[in-house]
Amino acid sequence: MATSLLTGAIFGTGLTLSGVANPQVIKNQFRLSDFHMLATFLTASATSATIFTLYNSKTTKIPARSASSHGWLGPYDGNIIGGAMLGLGISLTGACPGTVLVQATAGIGASRLLACASLLAGVIWVRCKPYVVKPPTSRAQNTSVMDVSGLSAGKVLTGD
Repeated sequence: MATSLLTGAIFGTGLTLSGVANPQVIKNQFRLSDFHMLATFLTASATSATIFTLYNSKTTKIPARSASSHGWLGPYDGNIIGGAMLGLGISLTGACPGTVLVQATAGIGASRLLACASLLAGVIWVRCKPYVVKPPTSRAQNTSVMDVSGLSAGKVLTGD
C-alpha cells in the first residue's frame, strides 16, 4: 500500500509540475493543436520502458497484462471499448482518472464534481459487471506485442 501511495504521489507531482494536469492542455492535445501532453507522456513511457527492461533483466519478469474481454467481439473488446470510452471522456472533460485527482486537489473547475461522478460510475460498474460480462470460455492468453513480434524488450528499446 505504501508503494502505491508513493507511486501515486510521484505521478501526481509529475502531472502538476509538467502542466499536463491543466484541462486546457489535455483538450488542446485532443484537438491536435498542442503536443505538450504527448511529449510528456512519450518521455514518461521511454523512462518506464527503460526501468522495466532493467528490472526484468535482473529479477523476475513483470508479466504483460492480458487481454480484457467481455465476451462480445473478441479477446480485446474490453480494451477497445474501454479505450474509446476513456478517450471520449477525456476529450470532453479535459481530465482522465489520473489528472482528475490532481485537478480536484487543486480545485480546478468542476473537477471535484467530476471526481465524485467518476467514483459513482465505478461503483455502478462493479455492481453491473456480473450481468454485462460473459464469463470466459477458456483462460486468456497472456500475449504481448513482444510475444507476437518475437522481439525482446531490449531489442525494441536499444535496437541491438
